[in-house]
Amino acid sequence: MSAIRETYVQLTETQWDSMLNQCRELRDDATRQRERTAQLERLTCEAQSMISALDSKVGIQIVGLSNEMRVIEQKQNEAFRNALNLQGASIRYEMHQQRHELAEMIGNVEQQIRARVKSEKMIAQRWIAQAEAYLAGIDNFRHDLFYPNRLQGQKIRLDQSRIDMIDGVYQSAISAAREAFNNAVELRADVVAAELEWARYFERLSRDVSELSSEVNDAKLLEIQIGEERVKARVDYWTNGALSILENRLSEIQNIVLSPNNVTSETLVTLITEIDDLQQQLKEPKTGLIASAKINLMLSAQRADMVNDIACALVNMGWKIPSKDDYSYKHGQEKEALYAKIIDGIGNECVVIIEPQDNQGKLINKLELNFFNEHEYDTSSTETCVSSIKQELADNGVKIELRCVEGYEDKPSDRESVRNIEQIRQRRES
Repeated sequence: MSAIRETYVQLTETQWDSMLNQCRELRDDATRQRERTAQLERLTCEAQSMISALDSKVGIQIVGLSNEMRVIEQKQNEAFRNALNLQGASIRYEMHQQRHELAEMIGNVEQQIRARVKSEKMIAQRWIAQAEAYLAGIDNFRHDLFYPNRLQGQKIRLDQSRIDMIDGVYQSAISAAREAFNNAVELRADVVAAELEWARYFERLSRDVSELSSEVNDAKLLEIQIGEERVKARVDYWTNGALSILENRLSEIQNIVLSPNNVTSETLVTLITEIDDLQQQLKEPKTGLIASAKINLMLSAQRADMVNDIACALVNMGWKIPSKDDYSYKHGQEKEALYAKIIDGIGNECVVIIEPQDNQGKLINKLELNFFNEHEYDTSSTETCVSSIKQELADNGVKIELRCVEGYEDKPSDRESVRNIEQIRQRRES
């Protein structure tokens, strides 16, 4: 009979769910909710302040517009204010719906100018002045962030109109200046719509970052209950630093939120998606970090219970644990494998190893028994020990089927590296 036996302690789905349910979180929900509500209220105020500031900026009259052109500005501002209460694509739709109406208004203004002013030179001067004023008004917004070089392109077009004026080519000057004005009206609509979209995305990202930050802080130290015992569980410890990695990335995104002025809308949308992914990594019911921490903690508790059951089975047969130094977790860490040495009266040893392993994406415990025999190897004695161990575990709800490890069917274990428990406790991986 093999002197090295192993098995995987596989939990059924029912046992898996039961284990998670037993590992109940004990939090002050009322306190947490108050903190989160206060934080969200602050963010809402900040977001509304940004919207209000944008509303005020839109309300600042463009200096130098004629009465006819002022009507066009006012019509645009009306659409902007309507869009303040809209989200995403609806903002763009509101702006697009108005363009045809504005084009007709600009056409009417052109007819009015030509009806009053007969000199082409004066008409050109009028268009140049109005285009110049409208373009200057766009400088109040972050046009280079949303539409780089478009404003500069219209300024260059207006410069060409001035050159045409100097050369006396007034029709060309009128055409270039009028086109610059039309493009300025369109650009102003695009830039303000982009500012509004940006503000909505920033509001969403700020809220999501705040919520995730609160959830991460809640998760750092969970007070959980296993049976009748309350345990404080450090999620970062039980997930091998995964929570710190998540928190570091969250911190990087928080820094972006604190200095967002040069961040594009596309980046904000990408970060919103990333925050959602990070939240799933943290809270997904069976594979998230919180769930993994609970499972690892429960598996560690199960390792301790199993070793105690195995020791109890062998003690009933006259074996004993030599000293406290012959019972330890690898590296002294409860999240690692648990080792225990048990000896009989004539020097034979059994080293019990129970270690956590990933089995097709699910964390389980692997049990291994190493029997060392300093005398003639007695397979019947080993089989008796194994049977007693299986029965003890079964009596405590853990059914296993220990398998013989190939190559050790008729000889004792020669894995000397597992016999020095003290060394295993102190050993560090290189």
